[in-house]
Amino acid sequence: MTRLPGVPLSTLDLDTDKLKVVGEQLADIVYRWRESLPTWASAGNLECGIPHGKDQDPNSLEVAGLHIASSLNMPGFGVKVDEPIISQLQYYRVRLETRLQKLQELDIFAGNRHLVVPISEFIANQLPHLAICNGISHFLFTHYDLSPRNVLISVAHTKITGIIDFEFSGFFHEIDEFVNDSVANEGDWPDAFYEAYLRRLEACGMNIPGKGIKEQYWREATSLSRLEDNIAPWWLENLTPEDKNQCSEDLRKSTEMVLEAIQLLGTGV
Repeated sequence: MTRLPGVPLSTLDLDTDKLKVVGEQLADIVYRWRESLPTWASAGNLECGIPHGKDQDPNSLEVAGLHIASSLNMPGFGVKVDEPIISQLQYYRVRLETRLQKLQELDIFAGNRHLVVPISEFIANQLPHLAICNGISHFLFTHYDLSPRNVLISVAHTKITGIIDFEFSGFFHEIDEFVNDSVANEGDWPDAFYEAYLRRLEACGMNIPGKGIKEQYWREATSLSRLEDNIAPWWLENLTPEDKNQCSEDLRKSTEMVLEAIQLLGTGV
């Protein structure tokens, strides 16, 4: 195992000027990923390995001495499927159904099982009609967890030395990198950093929220992400009995989030 130099950006307190510089550096890295790795026909987590000559995925691509491909499944999200995910509708459906299965199976979520019916009805009746589920299906490389804790900075605090934690990375909708920043990692990035990051991405020719990414797609994608996160909140899966009070309160909040998201999506957000 190779240890990358640098310290997590989350441990530093950089001034505005340095934040802007680092934000632009991260944008350049993200742009190079998008330029170096092709659009994939199916969604899935990143498969990456050393070429070995046998049992090689015929659809894999060699990049920097490694064979990469889009996995049939999305193990980072607990998704297992029998057929490739080749449409946006499939993509969102399997992700929601995976969390719905957790809601039905894990005892920790028993108090929220009244949500099974409205969630199932939403998936069957409303999801197929969302604009984002009917757009062109192409899947781009996405890190999916670009948080300050996963960005390493040099000792002088002026240069990114590495990006870590590719557990969730893969080939997804171009909007997903930004959706995760806005929902799961909400508040992680200082404004000065993120504004510089988006400006540089736009200058590189990438679509960003409000500039190239349709507003309706953005509203639907962020609402779907909040819905997915709250169907069976992953952070509650391993709670102990001693945490019962926290669990009850979080389940109550999750119920509100689920119903709000379904209502918003049902009215065209």
